[in-house]
Amino acid sequence: MKTIEYCGGVVAFRIPSDWKEEYEDKGGGTFFEDAPDSGTLRLSVLTFRAPPGKLAACGYDQLVRDPAEDDVSIAKLSSGDGLKQYCKQTQDGGESLDVHYWEVAHCAPPEKHYLAVFSYTILTTRRDNQKFRQEIQMITDEVKQIRFHPDLGSL
Repeated sequence: MKTIEYCGGVVAFRIPSDWKEEYEDKGGGTFFEDAPDSGTLRLSVLTFRAPPGKLAACGYDQLVRDPAEDDVSIAKLSSGDGLKQYCKQTQDGGESLDVHYWEVAHCAPPEKHYLAVFSYTILTTRRDNQKFRQEIQMITDEVKQIRFHPDLGSL
């Protein structure tokens, strides 16, 4: 495994050491095994400002469950950050895709909160493949260990 210090360390997380990394100029990262039909992990980090005195006590309190969302889990991580996890099916170029999402909410006093959005895309035909099920579990385990930079509130 190797540690990714995304955007200079805004967030740090781990991926398999043989995965490739690509970054966009305006933000966003893509991580993948360099193999045909591999899954693709993407990350973007959103920053928000809360009105004075309105920042939640922890990231978990920032997450809201939409009543229309059926298969969504929300958990409080040991750091106090919140983790929202779900999967959606979509079509792209005639191919059916499963897109797994992990949203990690983090509060950085006095007024900022961050949302790290990970998505992992695979062909729907691969959803029952043991390799991809193991990758999804590995990503879940690693996302639960995400670290936000300790000085984000002052940046």
